[in-house]
Amino acid sequence: MAISDRLLGKKNVNGKPHIETVQPGAALPGGEIRILGKGLRPAELRRPRVQFGEVEGSVLISSDEFLIARVPEGATSGPVVVAANNHVSNPHQVKVAVPIADNLHPVTNPALDAEGNIYVTFSGSRGQKVPVAIFKIDLNYNLKPFPLAMKERFTGLRPTGRCPPMLKAWE
Repeated sequence: MAISDRLLGKKNVNGKPHIETVQPGAALPGGEIRILGKGLRPAELRRPRVQFGEVEGSVLISSDEFLIARVPEGATSGPVVVAANNHVSNPHQVKVAVPIADNLHPVTNPALDAEGNIYVTFSGSRGQKVPVAIFKIDLNYNLKPFPLAMKERFTGLRPTGRCPPMLKAWE
């Protein structure tokens, strides 16, 4: 095998890219997805193109069997395709999330409860002391500091109207 064959990898017989799966199936603009399939890299080490509907994403890493692409701003839920060797792959559906709160500087992925509420963390900017580190976003997209949401929930359930001891710091 010559060095160029090793660099180019396996040859795609018909030259048409094919998407088998996209992981994860949902992402935020600015996030990354991994596309698995065959024939995803064009010949001669050219970069493939990835389209999220009408918006082109950027390819970060590519090989014949997978590529990693960044979801572009302005992308919406719908088909994603890979273009390589003057052919376009089969479409694969991707859900693109829309922001529902801003200025949170999330530390990690949000958590969901059984009622559909979203819990997000807030770290602030470097060195900033934040009075509340967790926020609750309800089904109507109302944003509340989590301790307040907990206080309201527990005071509503207790006939005395008193908070449990763990919440006394927020009274």
